Amino acid sequence: MINRNFTLLITAQTIYSMGNQLFGATMLIWAFSIIAQSTSVGILTALQYLPTIFIGPVAGIFIDRWNRRRAMIITNFGQAAALLFPLLAPVSLKLPAIYLSASIIFTFSNIVSTARSGLLQALVEQKKYPQAVSISQTSLTLSSILGFSLTTPLYTIGGPYLILGIIAVMFLLPTLCLLAIRAPEVVLHPYKHEPAPQVKIGVKEIYQDLQAGLRFILKTRTILIICIVTCVGLLGMGAIQPLNIIFLTKHLHMNSEFAGIVSSVLSIGMLTGLTGGGFIAKWLTPRYIFAGSVALLGICIAIYSLQTNFQIAMVVNFIMGIQQGGLQLGYLSLLIGTTPPAMIGRIQSVIQMCVASMGLISAALAGYLGQFLPANVIFIGCGALVGSAGLLAWLLLGLHRKK
Repeated sequence: MINRNFTLLITAQTIYSMGNQLFGATMLIWAFSIIAQSTSVGILTALQYLPTIFIGPVAGIFIDRWNRRRAMIITNFGQAAALLFPLLAPVSLKLPAIYLSASIIFTFSNIVSTARSGLLQALVEQKKYPQAVSISQTSLTLSSILGFSLTTPLYTIGGPYLILGIIAVMFLLPTLCLLAIRAPEVVLHPYKHEPAPQVKIGVKEIYQDLQAGLRFILKTRTILIICIVTCVGLLGMGAIQPLNIIFLTKHLHMNSEFAGIVSSVLSIGMLTGLTGGGFIAKWLTPRYIFAGSVALLGICIAIYSLQTNFQIAMVVNFIMGIQQGGLQLGYLSLLIGTTPPAMIGRIQSVIQMCVASMGLISAALAGYLGQFLPANVIFIGCGALVGSAGLLAWLLLGLHRKK
């Protein structure tokens, strides 16, 4: 690992993320067992996106003003407490209690994610950002896979109550790792050491901070480029997941049960891209990794759309996962390497809000266009859009110029 504090942060992240994944998957199963309708699943899925879109930027402002470690510890305890709602609710109110618990936990999860990025930025030397991001995102992906894999056997053995007890432990254990981090206050609470920090916070101050964040995005070329490129890319990539099962059955001629294999292969590819990207970053800057990954991902999506053989499609799917891993690595390395520590919360939250919005728009468009067009035709369009975003990144970041 890069240093002791970073190791503690990653350990806390791994345990916490596994609990988060367990919670999301368990709530889906539990809600569907109460009312076997797509509405219950749709509401829970929406609750994962809505906090990022509507609360994320404001939460980012508070993260910039607060002590990052303290914010993570408080939200961890808040999430553990929110697990009590479905546990204590009567049967008639069980489903609303699940929705309430999910809305609180997903909102707090957004805060933890933003605060963690701020801590990672402060605890690691700038030249080691790509390696740190590689380790961090690999840990997130592995913990998500493990958490998802454990949901079904644990639910079968002890039902939702056993899992919620395990999740509570996973939310509280990371606080021990966070408390063990030894760092000066300027690292944990950079806003307090700004030349003229504002103690008061109200509607006016929130508006001013948000305005300052938007100005920074618009005036900082690298941040503006990754924001535009990521949004354009997500407009294409967001259509893949909802239509993939249709593509699997109608074009690859496989049963829908194989959708799990498709997701697993993509996840393994992402892990490969993240770990490999950490090594490649010793020779290539994050700009090249980001732009190259987006462009190659667009090409891979177009090739994937032409497949009729399942085995070959899975090879292409694996390569798509590698490019997605490289995209994450390049994007986050550029973000934390360019943004001042006292502004990382609001900048990341605004970009995540744009990305989540584009993901929802893309999924909605995919559902609409899927009524008239075959999935492979839509995928070709998605590949062209993502590839164009990669070319745009290459040109705007000036990578075509000889140095």
